Amino acid sequence: AKFRFVGVEGGTGVEGGGEGGVEARSASVVLGLTDYRSFLGTNCAESWRALPPACLASPLGNAAVVRTSDGCVVLLRRSGDVGECPDTCVMPGGHPEPEGIGVASLEEWRSERGAKARAAPGWCEGVARELYEAMTREVVEETGIPPTDLSPPLCLGFSRRVLHHRPDIIFLI
Repeated sequence: AKFRFVGVEGGTGVEGGGEGGVEARSASVVLGLTDYRSFLGTNCAESWRALPPACLASPLGNAAVVRTSDGCVVLLRRSGDVGECPDTCVMPGGHPEPEGIGVASLEEWRSERGAKARAAPGWCEGVARELYEAMTREVVEETGIPPTDLSPPLCLGFSRRVLHHRPDIIFLI
């Protein structure tokens, strides 16, 4: 199972109230659940451009701009043997995992137990924690940089790939 990116809902407000307040912006990420098979059957189908965005599986990926202490950025070269983006330079990344918050499958997500878990206090915070912790895990796994040498992830925003319209959450580490 993978998180399915549905969209971002945002708003603005005033922190501190009154005329001396500071404008604050916030956003909520709207997620569902999908799987790799659905991704192959929608986003990777030859006719994916003809499908409305709501019909795409859109598994949420992540990518990090890893800035080194000397001001450089870490990039990786993908193997020519991978299915997506072979032989390209990419930022370290991967996917946040629903298993990180206790969801093992689409069936579990759709079950009554899954619905109760999503309604429980702390659910949204747990999902947010997984999004950030997954980014750090991916950078450590793909670069070998120890987690103690990384700064906390800062969310920069979201992107969609031109090919297959797959979404990514982008961080600065």
